[in-house]
Amino acid sequence: MGLVSLLRVLLDEAVLDNREYGVRFEVHSYQVLRFDPLKSRWQPLDDKVNELPDWVQLSIEVEDQGVSLPTAQGDKDKSAPKPPQLLILSSGELTPFTLRLAGGRERGAPVLLLVSDGFAEPALQQEKSR
Repeated sequence: MGLVSLLRVLLDEAVLDNREYGVRFEVHSYQVLRFDPLKSRWQPLDDKVNELPDWVQLSIEVEDQGVSLPTAQGDKDKSAPKPPQLLILSSGELTPFTLRLAGGRERGAPVLLLVSDGFAEPALQQEKSR
């Protein structure tokens, strides 16, 4: 499942299940998390970490602020998962964000943006040339 589809499904699931979800991005991967209200912490939805190819350059802005993406977690400490940068709330809202995916192999390769203002579903756009 693509990232756009995944986010749309999580938006629906959050509202239907009255749960809070999140996505944690790292330099070459992302993972879906679910908030556990009984433990008051984020838990991986499953053990799957979605890997991106090495040539993909990923960057994210959350609420118009650039976010430094960590490299893969060196300490795979299951007891304290890191919080997500992107929240998907049971109210149907999500963190306003712009996710930039650039292919580093070819000069002039298209740059894709995945964008949401926090209320609208995430939309995929092609970045305009500068």
